[in-house]
Amino acid sequence: EWIEHFPELHALVGVRQDPEWHPEGDVFTHTCHCCDALVQLPGWQGADAESRTAWMLAVLAHDFGKPQTTHEAIKNGRRRIVSPEHDELGVPVAEAFLARINTPNAIRERVLPLVRYHMAHLNPIQARYVRRLAKRLQPETIAALCLVITADASGRPPNPPGIPEAAAA
Repeated sequence: EWIEHFPELHALVGVRQDPEWHPEGDVFTHTCHCCDALVQLPGWQGADAESRTAWMLAVLAHDFGKPQTTHEAIKNGRRRIVSPEHDELGVPVAEAFLARINTPNAIRERVLPLVRYHMAHLNPIQARYVRRLAKRLQPETIAALCLVITADASGRPPNPPGIPEAAAA
């Protein structure tokens, strides 16, 4: 019953996801799998404690925008479960969560851009876009964002873990 003390996490329970992209189930289940996937990544294992904390909090909070954005819609001629703009709309929810748990500002500043841009790999990847993204992520890095993206993509069992093709480029 600990989860009831964290409304941002509790809100993830039962939020449906499109089974084609998320065969693992609801957003809370996905988030748990993502956290488990992150700790298996060599980049996370070899990082300093502050980075591991920031990246774990980013993965924990990456879908905080889904409860307020998830709905059914017709997309490409099929009824789908979608969560448009959940990355952007999740930032204030993540910010409130981090403030409530007394996260130091130095960590908050690292977590929030990772939450905001965890879907960036779905945009056309061009040098100019990557340069702008790198600037927007500061004080974080593209490498850290790739860890978050990989954890997100790997938190979808029974699908195999791995980094999405666009993020590997």
